[in-house]
Amino acid sequence: MKVDLHNHSLLCNHATGRVNEFVEAAIACGTEFFGFADHAPMHYDPSYRMRFDQMDLYESGIRE
Repeated sequence: MKVDLHNHSLLCNHATGRVNEFVEAAIACGTEFFGFADHAPMHYDPSYRMRFDQMDLYESGIRE
């Protein structure tokens, strides 16, 4: 079983690549369980995590 649950979207401010590119690469590698674990918004080091106003964008992008 191949598992990769620690992936970040561009919204975390330190990743590169698009969500669909990550998913397509995981499928190509035979990954069975794949997930995103972006740094959630909070009032701590905003340069390292998404902003509160980006949560809807993040959720819709991952669901897509």
